[in-house]
Amino acid sequence: MIITTVSAVILILPFLVDSKIILQISPTCTYKTQFNLECFFCGMSRAFIEISKGNLSSAISLNRGSLFLFILFSINIIIFSIYFIYKTFQKGKNYQISRTH
Repeated sequence: MIITTVSAVILILPFLVDSKIILQISPTCTYKTQFNLECFFCGMSRAFIEISKGNLSSAISLNRGSLFLFILFSINIIIFSIYFIYKTFQKGKNYQISRTH
């Protein structure tokens, strides 16, 4: 549940908050700072901002894995939402059955 919540915040934030604010609060990559080399996630914040604007080619040029990770996060949120709704419905159904007996 924690991973899904974090994923949801990461996906929704670029749609709701100005990109300048997101880039100000995003941490600087330690690997890039120490070794002057980009890690696997370098450019991911900027890429997610580009995805939220519909600029997929820009996102891919910032980080090749960004679109894949964005889709993976989206699938995770969808599956968890379906599971959560199902479990909530089941609890309500079980409550109604136990109340009638």
